Amino acid sequence: MEEVTVDYDRREIRVLRYDLRRRKHQEVISLEGFKWSVVWGGKSPNRLRICPAKGPRLVICESSLGWTTDDCLHLHRALTAIVEREDKLWGIKD
Repeated sequence: MEEVTVDYDRREIRVLRYDLRRRKHQEVISLEGFKWSVVWGGKSPNRLRICPAKGPRLVICESSLGWTTDDCLHLHRALTAIVEREDKLWGIKD
């Protein structure tokens, strides 16, 4: 993930990312039916999961993809302004 933009006016989240072949992709996620959670453990201290109502979920790993703890906390606050974090998402308790 290179950039995550929360657009409150358009009610969407825009994600700029690159695939393994270094091709750029812009994803737009509607805030309608949107969910998010943090899953602890694994190779990174925690992973932020963004789950749109339609389409595949996106995962942002703090350290392994270059995100710092401050970056993730800033994004957590922005997402909480939209919808509270799910405690149980995909059967995993945070």
